[in-house]
Amino acid sequence: MGMTRENWRERWPALAGAADAIAGMWQRQSLYPSHECLKPEDLCGEEMLTCDVDGRRIAYTDNGSGEETFILVHGFAGSHQTWSTVQALLGERYRVICPDLLGFGGSERPATLTPMDWTNQLIGLMDTLAITNAVLAGHSVGGRVALTCSATVGHRVRGVALLGSDGAQTLSRYPFLWAMARTPLLRKAIERLAVSRDDVLKLLRASYSETFPITEAMITAYQRPLCVRGTYAALRHLGQVYPDGNLTSLLPRVTCPVTLVWGEQDRVTPVRAALDMLAVLPATSLLILPDVGHLPQEECPRQVADHLDLFLTRLP
Repeated sequence: MGMTRENWRERWPALAGAADAIAGMWQRQSLYPSHECLKPEDLCGEEMLTCDVDGRRIAYTDNGSGEETFILVHGFAGSHQTWSTVQALLGERYRVICPDLLGFGGSERPATLTPMDWTNQLIGLMDTLAITNAVLAGHSVGGRVALTCSATVGHRVRGVALLGSDGAQTLSRYPFLWAMARTPLLRKAIERLAVSRDDVLKLLRASYSETFPITEAMITAYQRPLCVRGTYAALRHLGQVYPDGNLTSLLPRVTCPVTLVWGEQDRVTPVRAALDMLAVLPATSLLILPDVGHLPQEECPRQVADHLDLFLTRLP
Protein backbone atom coordinates (compact mmCIF):
# COMPACT_ATOMS: atom_id res chain seq x y z
CA MET A 1 0.00 0.00 0.00
CA GLY A 2 1.33 3.44 -0.88
CA MET A 3 1.93 6.05 1.79
CA THR A 4 -0.71 8.79 1.83
CA ARG A 5 -0.10 12.42 2.73
CA GLU A 6 -1.66 11.80 6.15
CA ASN A 7 0.42 8.66 6.75
CA TRP A 8 3.80 10.30 6.21
CA ARG A 9 2.79 13.26 8.35
CA GLU A 10 1.86 10.86 11.14
CA ARG A 11 5.11 8.92 10.80
CA TRP A 12 7.46 11.93 10.58
CA PRO A 13 5.67 14.83 12.32
CA ALA A 14 8.86 16.86 12.74
CA LEU A 15 9.57 16.62 9.02
CA ALA A 16 5.98 17.61 8.28
CA GLY A 17 6.28 20.65 10.54
CA ALA A 18 9.50 21.70 8.86
CA ALA A 19 7.95 21.24 5.42
CA ASP A 20 4.97 23.41 6.38
CA ALA A 21 7.27 26.12 7.72
CA ILE A 22 9.41 26.13 4.57
CA ALA A 23 6.30 26.27 2.38
CA GLY A 24 5.06 29.29 4.32
CA MET A 25 8.43 31.04 3.99
CA TRP A 26 8.48 30.40 0.23
CA GLN A 27 5.06 31.99 -0.20
CA ARG A 28 6.12 35.14 1.66
CA GLN A 29 9.72 35.54 0.58
CA SER A 30 9.08 38.51 -1.70
CA LEU A 31 7.70 40.46 1.30
CA TYR A 32 11.04 40.32 3.10
CA PRO A 33 13.75 41.46 0.67
CA SER A 34 16.10 42.62 3.44
CA HIS A 35 15.60 40.03 6.16
CA GLU A 36 19.36 39.63 6.75
CA CYS A 37 19.63 42.89 8.69
CA LEU A 38 22.01 41.97 11.53
CA LYS A 39 25.76 41.46 11.94
CA PRO A 40 27.20 38.54 13.93
CA GLU A 41 28.47 40.91 16.60
CA ASP A 42 24.90 42.14 17.15
CA LEU A 43 24.24 38.76 18.77
CA CYS A 44 27.17 38.96 21.17
CA GLY A 45 26.15 40.09 24.62
CA GLU A 46 28.47 41.05 27.45
CA GLU A 47 28.98 37.39 28.38
CA MET A 48 30.36 36.52 24.94
CA LEU A 49 34.05 36.29 24.06
CA THR A 50 35.55 36.16 20.58
CA CYS A 51 38.76 34.82 19.10
CA ASP A 52 40.29 34.18 15.70
CA VAL A 53 40.53 30.55 14.54
CA ASP A 54 42.08 29.99 11.12
CA GLY A 55 41.25 33.56 10.15
CA ARG A 56 37.59 33.29 11.14
CA ARG A 57 35.87 35.05 14.02
CA ILE A 58 34.48 32.66 16.62
CA ALA A 59 32.11 33.66 19.43
CA TYR A 60 31.88 31.60 22.61
CA THR A 61 31.16 31.68 26.32
CA ASP A 62 33.70 30.48 28.91
CA ASN A 63 32.38 30.04 32.44
CA GLY A 64 33.32 28.21 35.61
CA SER A 65 36.65 26.80 36.65
CA GLY A 66 38.21 23.51 37.60
CA GLU A 67 40.70 20.94 36.43
CA GLU A 68 38.22 19.38 33.97
CA THR A 69 36.70 21.09 30.93
CA PHE A 70 33.42 20.55 29.12
CA ILE A 71 32.86 21.89 25.60
CA LEU A 72 29.15 21.98 24.76
CA VAL A 73 28.24 22.15 21.06
CA HIS A 74 24.82 23.28 19.85
CA GLY A 75 22.82 21.89 16.92
CA PHE A 76 21.70 23.21 13.54
CA ALA A 77 20.31 26.78 13.64
CA GLY A 78 21.12 26.94 17.36
CA SER A 79 23.66 28.83 19.42
CA HIS A 80 25.42 28.74 22.79
CA GLN A 81 22.13 29.85 24.36
CA THR A 82 20.68 26.35 24.13
CA TRP A 83 23.22 25.31 26.79
CA SER A 84 22.92 28.35 29.08
CA THR A 85 21.31 26.61 32.06
CA VAL A 86 23.43 23.47 31.76
CA GLN A 87 26.54 25.63 31.49
CA ALA A 88 25.66 27.47 34.69
CA LEU A 89 25.03 24.21 36.56
CA LEU A 90 28.21 22.49 35.39
CA GLY A 91 30.17 25.72 35.90
CA GLU A 92 29.86 25.22 39.65
CA ARG A 93 32.49 22.44 39.36
CA TYR A 94 34.06 22.64 35.91
CA ARG A 95 35.25 24.98 33.21
CA VAL A 96 32.50 25.01 30.58
CA ILE A 97 32.90 26.44 27.07
CA CYS A 98 30.01 26.90 24.64
CA PRO A 99 31.03 27.99 21.13
CA ASP A 100 28.75 29.28 18.39
CA LEU A 101 29.45 27.13 15.35
CA LEU A 102 30.47 28.92 12.17
CA GLY A 103 27.35 30.01 10.32
CA PHE A 104 25.32 30.44 13.52
CA GLY A 105 25.00 32.64 16.58
CA GLY A 106 27.65 35.32 16.92
CA SER A 107 30.27 33.53 14.83
CA GLU A 108 31.33 34.36 11.29
CA ARG A 109 29.24 33.30 8.24
CA PRO A 110 31.77 31.84 5.75
CA ALA A 111 30.39 31.68 2.22
CA THR A 112 31.94 28.23 1.70
CA LEU A 113 30.86 26.58 4.97
CA THR A 114 31.47 22.81 5.25
CA PRO A 115 30.94 20.33 8.12
CA MET A 116 34.72 19.86 8.45
CA ASP A 117 34.97 23.60 9.20
CA TRP A 118 33.11 22.89 12.45
CA THR A 119 35.53 20.13 13.44
CA ASN A 120 38.52 22.36 12.65
CA GLN A 121 36.85 25.20 14.55
CA LEU A 122 36.50 23.06 17.67
CA ILE A 123 40.08 21.78 17.53
CA GLY A 124 41.37 25.30 16.78
CA LEU A 125 39.40 26.72 19.69
CA MET A 126 40.97 24.15 22.02
CA ASP A 127 44.40 25.18 20.72
CA THR A 128 43.68 28.88 21.15
CA LEU A 129 42.41 28.42 24.71
CA ALA A 130 45.27 26.02 25.58
CA ILE A 131 42.89 23.17 26.40
CA THR A 132 44.83 19.91 26.40
CA ASN A 133 41.77 17.67 26.63
CA ALA A 134 38.05 17.99 27.27
CA VAL A 135 34.76 16.18 27.46
CA LEU A 136 32.64 17.06 24.41
CA ALA A 137 28.85 17.20 24.53
CA GLY A 138 27.03 17.71 21.24
CA HIS A 139 23.36 18.22 20.50
CA SER A 140 21.94 17.12 17.15
CA VAL A 141 24.42 18.30 14.46
CA GLY A 142 26.71 19.23 17.35
CA GLY A 143 26.89 15.51 18.12
CA ARG A 144 28.30 14.90 14.66
CA VAL A 145 30.92 17.58 15.33
CA ALA A 146 31.86 15.99 18.67
CA LEU A 147 32.16 12.52 17.13
CA THR A 148 34.23 13.76 14.19
CA CYS A 149 36.50 15.67 16.55
CA SER A 150 36.97 12.54 18.68
CA ALA A 151 37.79 10.47 15.59
CA THR A 152 40.29 13.13 14.46
CA VAL A 153 42.12 13.98 17.71
CA GLY A 154 41.02 11.18 20.00
CA HIS A 155 43.88 11.72 22.45
CA ARG A 156 42.41 15.13 23.33
CA VAL A 157 38.83 13.94 23.89
CA ARG A 158 38.24 12.26 27.26
CA GLY A 159 34.63 11.40 26.51
CA VAL A 160 31.69 12.28 24.28
CA ALA A 161 28.07 12.91 25.26
CA LEU A 162 25.50 12.86 22.47
CA LEU A 163 22.07 14.45 22.88
CA GLY A 164 19.59 13.68 20.09
CA SER A 165 22.60 13.39 17.83
CA ASP A 166 22.81 13.43 14.07
CA GLY A 167 24.73 10.51 12.60
CA ALA A 168 22.80 7.24 12.88
CA GLN A 169 19.20 8.05 12.00
CA THR A 170 19.98 9.61 8.67
CA LEU A 171 18.74 11.07 5.45
CA SER A 172 20.40 8.12 3.73
CA ARG A 173 17.31 6.20 4.83
CA TYR A 174 15.18 8.66 2.87
CA PRO A 175 17.16 9.19 -0.36
CA PHE A 176 14.40 11.14 -2.08
CA LEU A 177 14.64 13.83 0.62
CA TRP A 178 18.43 14.04 0.33
CA ALA A 179 18.20 14.35 -3.45
CA MET A 180 15.56 17.07 -3.11
CA ALA A 181 17.74 19.01 -0.63
CA ARG A 182 20.50 19.21 -3.25
CA THR A 183 18.37 20.58 -6.08
CA PRO A 184 19.14 24.11 -7.37
CA LEU A 185 15.52 25.17 -6.81
CA LEU A 186 15.54 24.34 -3.11
CA ARG A 187 19.04 25.76 -2.61
CA LYS A 188 17.87 29.03 -4.14
CA ALA A 189 14.76 28.98 -1.97
CA ILE A 190 16.88 28.54 1.17
CA GLU A 191 19.03 31.52 0.25
CA ARG A 192 15.97 33.75 -0.11
CA LEU A 193 13.90 32.53 2.83
CA ALA A 194 12.42 35.07 5.20
CA VAL A 195 11.91 33.56 8.64
CA SER A 196 8.91 34.93 10.48
CA ARG A 197 7.95 34.42 14.09
CA ASP A 198 5.31 31.86 13.08
CA ASP A 199 7.84 29.91 11.02
CA VAL A 200 10.18 29.61 14.00
CA LEU A 201 7.29 28.67 16.27
CA LYS A 202 6.35 25.79 13.95
CA LEU A 203 9.91 24.51 13.91
CA LEU A 204 10.18 24.72 17.70
CA ARG A 205 6.88 22.90 18.17
CA ALA A 206 8.26 20.11 16.01
CA SER A 207 11.39 19.97 18.19
CA TYR A 208 10.19 20.26 21.78
CA SER A 209 7.94 17.76 23.52
CA GLU A 210 4.24 18.36 23.04
CA THR A 211 3.73 19.84 26.51
CA PHE A 212 6.83 22.03 26.76
CA PRO A 213 5.91 25.77 26.91
CA ILE A 214 7.43 27.94 24.17
CA THR A 215 7.90 31.60 25.11
CA GLU A 216 8.37 34.70 22.98
CA ALA A 217 11.93 34.99 24.29
CA MET A 218 12.70 31.49 22.99
CA ILE A 219 11.24 32.30 19.57
CA THR A 220 13.33 35.47 19.37
CA ALA A 221 16.48 33.64 20.46
CA TYR A 222 16.14 31.22 17.55
CA GLN A 223 14.91 33.77 15.00
CA ARG A 224 17.55 36.51 15.38
CA PRO A 225 20.59 34.43 14.32
CA LEU A 226 18.78 33.60 11.07
CA CYS A 227 18.64 37.33 10.31
CA VAL A 228 22.43 37.76 10.25
CA ARG A 229 23.97 38.77 6.93
CA GLY A 230 25.44 35.85 5.04
CA THR A 231 23.51 33.15 6.91
CA TYR A 232 21.62 31.79 3.92
CA ALA A 233 24.57 31.91 1.54
CA ALA A 234 26.52 29.83 4.07
CA LEU A 235 23.64 27.37 4.51
CA ARG A 236 23.16 27.10 0.76
CA HIS A 237 26.79 26.03 0.31
CA LEU A 238 26.53 23.70 3.29
CA GLY A 239 23.56 22.00 1.65
CA GLN A 240 25.65 21.35 -1.46
CA VAL A 241 28.54 19.70 0.38
CA TYR A 242 26.92 18.18 3.49
CA PRO A 243 27.75 14.48 3.49
CA ASP A 244 25.25 11.65 3.70
CA GLY A 245 24.13 11.70 7.31
CA ASN A 246 25.29 8.19 8.17
CA LEU A 247 28.42 8.11 10.35
CA THR A 248 28.65 4.32 10.55
CA SER A 249 32.10 4.22 8.96
CA LEU A 250 33.36 6.90 11.36
CA LEU A 251 32.08 5.43 14.61
CA PRO A 252 34.71 2.64 14.94
CA ARG A 253 37.38 5.37 15.09
CA VAL A 254 35.77 6.79 18.25
CA THR A 255 37.60 5.02 21.08
CA CYS A 256 36.70 7.13 24.12
CA PRO A 257 33.70 6.45 26.39
CA VAL A 258 30.40 7.73 25.03
CA THR A 259 27.08 8.44 26.71
CA LEU A 260 23.78 9.02 24.92
CA VAL A 261 21.02 11.27 26.23
CA TRP A 262 17.74 11.08 24.32
CA GLY A 263 14.26 12.47 24.69
CA GLU A 264 11.61 9.78 24.52
CA GLN A 265 9.45 12.11 22.42
CA ASP A 266 12.28 13.17 20.06
CA ARG A 267 10.66 13.38 16.61
CA VAL A 268 13.72 14.80 14.85
CA THR A 269 16.15 12.00 15.74
CA PRO A 270 13.92 9.29 17.27
CA VAL A 271 15.15 6.92 19.98
CA ARG A 272 15.84 4.24 17.36
CA ALA A 273 18.81 6.39 16.28
CA ALA A 274 20.26 6.07 19.78
CA LEU A 275 19.81 2.31 19.65
CA ASP A 276 21.70 2.20 16.34
CA MET A 277 24.60 4.09 17.91
CA LEU A 278 24.50 2.00 21.06
CA ALA A 279 25.35 -1.08 19.02
CA VAL A 280 28.49 0.46 17.51
CA LEU A 281 30.07 2.95 19.93
CA PRO A 282 32.46 1.88 22.70
CA ALA A 283 31.64 1.86 26.41
CA THR A 284 28.30 3.47 25.71
CA SER A 285 25.50 4.21 28.16
CA LEU A 286 22.01 5.43 27.27
CA LEU A 287 19.71 7.70 29.25
CA ILE A 288 16.17 8.04 27.85
CA LEU A 289 14.21 10.95 29.31
CA PRO A 290 10.42 10.54 29.41
CA ASP A 291 8.19 13.36 28.19
CA VAL A 292 11.18 15.10 26.59
CA GLY A 293 11.66 16.01 22.92
CA HIS A 294 14.68 16.90 20.78
CA LEU A 295 16.11 19.52 23.16
CA PRO A 296 16.75 17.82 26.52
CA GLN A 297 19.35 20.43 27.50
CA GLU A 298 16.56 23.02 27.47
CA GLU A 299 13.63 20.85 28.56
CA CYS A 300 15.32 19.24 31.60
CA PRO A 301 18.69 20.95 32.12
CA ARG A 302 19.17 19.73 35.69
CA GLN A 303 18.88 16.08 34.67
CA VAL A 304 21.24 16.63 31.74
CA ALA A 305 23.80 18.46 33.90
CA ASP A 306 23.66 15.77 36.59
CA HIS A 307 24.14 13.05 33.98
CA LEU A 308 27.11 14.82 32.39
CA ASP A 309 28.64 15.36 35.83
CA LEU A 310 28.27 11.65 36.66
CA PHE A 311 29.64 10.67 33.24
CA LEU A 312 32.80 12.73 33.77
CA THR A 313 33.40 11.45 37.30
CA ARG A 314 33.32 7.86 36.00
CA LEU A 315 35.78 8.41 33.18
CA PRO A 316 39.04 6.47 33.50
